[in-house]
Amino acid sequence: MYTFDPTGVATKKIRDNRHPSFAPKSLFGFSDIIPLAGAMLRGYDPSSTIARLPIPAEYTTGLLTHQEGFVVFRHRLDAFIASAQYTYCNDINTNTNNNIDNDNDDNETTPAAAPPRKNNIPPMLLRIRTMYHETMTQFPEWEDEILANKQRNNRSPAFLSKTLANWVECTAYFQRIHNDPNTNTKFYTDLLSSHLKNAVNWWHQSWNRIRAGKSRDHYGLPTDYRAEGMHLYWDYLDLIVRDMQEGKGWLGLGEERLKEAWVVMIMRGF
Repeated sequence: MYTFDPTGVATKKIRDNRHPSFAPKSLFGFSDIIPLAGAMLRGYDPSSTIARLPIPAEYTTGLLTHQEGFVVFRHRLDAFIASAQYTYCNDINTNTNNNIDNDNDDNETTPAAAPPRKNNIPPMLLRIRTMYHETMTQFPEWEDEILANKQRNNRSPAFLSKTLANWVECTAYFQRIHNDPNTNTKFYTDLLSSHLKNAVNWWHQSWNRIRAGKSRDHYGLPTDYRAEGMHLYWDYLDLIVRDMQEGKGWLGLGEERLKEAWVVMIMRGF
């Protein structure tokens, strides 16, 4: 845990928030480290239909392993894109040099920097939305947990190949950042660490909101506290960006780019 939580903040919150009677050994929030940090386990035989992917651990308390997390993420992503007011294009997704400008984003003398453009959504955000909706439309079992459980030992090879392709594309996004000479390979670890520092709060905060009558739309899903948990993941985004910039020194990437990276990270974990 030290690799992803060197300050010990998330670890302490896990201990403080653990419920003595309800799943006392559960690592709420931290369980998502399994799909977020683990590799995609496609297997050696591409025709295999028994792998439970993209989740290597079948039963966890993480929000990236349950339908509530998927559905709320989709709705919040759609709303986030619809309301976003971006001022520049994220050139790490479109520039073939994979260059990240750590200086002022408005510096037109930097070859890789895209010119400022109002209301321009970073291409990777749009790509993630398209990726999600394509997967959901082609393979309903990806988001539908009941249907997925019926196919537990008979996965479609095409479905498994699609989830792997999603993971590879999201991983390539971070590899471009890591390969850039102006950054380093700590970016993903830092982003995951900043996420975990806040994510471990979701379980008790979701129940507090539900009991106070402040829960958000759960879209008819049965487990309201998990749906509220994914709402909270999105609520934490500003805190994650602040921790990345002020706590870990990623000031050069800008707020929009860091938010985009978080969205890609979560999609990678699904």
